[in-house]
Amino acid sequence: MIGWFALICGVALSVPPAAPDWMVRPQPQFPHGAYVAGVTEGSVQLRCDAASDGVLSSCVVLSEQPEGVGFARAALDSLAQARLTPIPPGEPRPQAMFTMRFVLEADQAPPGESDVTLNCELLQDGSVRDCRIVHERPEVQGMGAWLIAHPEHLHTDTQPDWRSGERTTISIYPARPGS
Repeated sequence: MIGWFALICGVALSVPPAAPDWMVRPQPQFPHGAYVAGVTEGSVQLRCDAASDGVLSSCVVLSEQPEGVGFARAALDSLAQARLTPIPPGEPRPQAMFTMRFVLEADQAPPGESDVTLNCELLQDGSVRDCRIVHERPEVQGMGAWLIAHPEHLHTDTQPDWRSGERTTISIYPARPGS
């Protein structure tokens, strides 16, 4: 099962709040520290500067709930690949303010090292294509290639604001004992 993390977003400063226009959405991973502590939900509010090309910088954690179990670090780490839609050079862009919410579903694999992590283009019907192996543990060598050759085994729900060409990260974890 793939865990989805909701982004509730707004833009602040000299313009009224509006949802940031994500070209590449952040893909935060549920923090291992929260899992070990028995925490199943959390949130992080952030404020970032954004260049005209959509690259985020100078991100500041405004709040983290609960504190100290890794949600802030997971949120900040997920922003390295995230991008806002570019704007024309010279046009002012307000700071982006948004909240990342984390929820670990009861049947979701615990955070930790996945067997295989793929980066794929997400299609409107929830299927994927153009997958690339990001990570593969040596013990399961070949699993990523098999999944790429059989994309019918990879399916997820799309978000209401899905856009053509959007990419997503899919992590495959070992089965839990008894499952």
